[in-house]
Amino acid sequence: MIVFEGYFGIMIKFVNPAALTFMLFMNLSKDLTNPYAEQPAMMQMYGTIFVYIIVMMFVAALFICDYSEMFWHDVNKEFDADNQYAAKLKLEKGEAF
Repeated sequence: MIVFEGYFGIMIKFVNPAALTFMLFMNLSKDLTNPYAEQPAMMQMYGTIFVYIIVMMFVAALFICDYSEMFWHDVNKEFDADNQYAAKLKLEKGEAF
């Protein structure tokens, strides 16, 4: 299991974003060299600007939000509610712990 977790973690954190970024730039370069439906290349650039703005909004949020979420309720109690519900279902079915 440890080998799979390491493999999965590396793939999700590094390989997947690198592959998606590579595909984004390759598609952009192809669109700029061969415009879609005889449109000017600048139209492709303008359309891609929105993608970059959205990506930058997510990246900026990583650096702007530097404090923990302030909860006004007990978070552990919320998770315990699931455990209590599962225990109640087991009792109704007659299963022992």
